[in-house]
Amino acid sequence: MRNRDAQAFSVLYLPIVCVLGAAREAVPVGLVAKWTKLEPKQVIRILREWISFIHVEVKPGGEKRYRIYHTAFRDYLQEEVDPGLNTYHAMIADTALGKVRKRIAELEQ
Repeated sequence: MRNRDAQAFSVLYLPIVCVLGAAREAVPVGLVAKWTKLEPKQVIRILREWISFIHVEVKPGGEKRYRIYHTAFRDYLQEEVDPGLNTYHAMIADTALGKVRKRIAELEQ
């Protein structure tokens, strides 16, 4: 996929797959979109293309959640793509910190 379109790979594919590796649990498309700052439609399209590496869980009510299928693939991402997936853990943490900052600002008003 990288050879087909290196720009799309680095902007779309890599962040989506790596945040799933960093999350270590199944998460909904909306969270992946927030973490990567991509549109949910983009996330869904990429997840469909990577479906052989992704496990889909369907929750009661029909909500779909996604995670990396094999731990060996997550290990590869951590070892070869981004050591420890630190970049992607930071993306997740930044989103959480943004929520905390927003709540603090609300309380200060």
